[in-house]
Amino acid sequence: MTATCTFTDLSPASQHILLHPSLDPMGRTIPTYRLHLESILNDWMDYRRALREKDRETFDRVISKARQHASAASYCAHMDPTILAILSVLLEMEKDMAKIKETRLPLSGDADDENHPSR
Repeated sequence: MTATCTFTDLSPASQHILLHPSLDPMGRTIPTYRLHLESILNDWMDYRRALREKDRETFDRVISKARQHASAASYCAHMDPTILAILSVLLEMEKDMAKIKETRLPLSGDADDENHPSR
């Protein structure tokens, strides 16, 4: 007599993979950075839900910044994906600050000349 295995005998995870074969991790030794990133961002959703509505909008913009450098972060499979997400956010924020400084610097320079005529 041979043993048979039915769908209901499988674990829920195995059932899920059978129903959604594109989720089968077979053939991949390392999950992609994008998958790691989405998992990290999903973990942060409880924090997002606890924020005020105005802060949620800001949080969403920060999350968007983390996604902007996923391709570069993919080259660093040996690093912690959370660190790479934060580094991506910091990079985008630094670019934003540089743009602000660039547009404000000439204005502040003119104001200093008016307030300090001896310069």
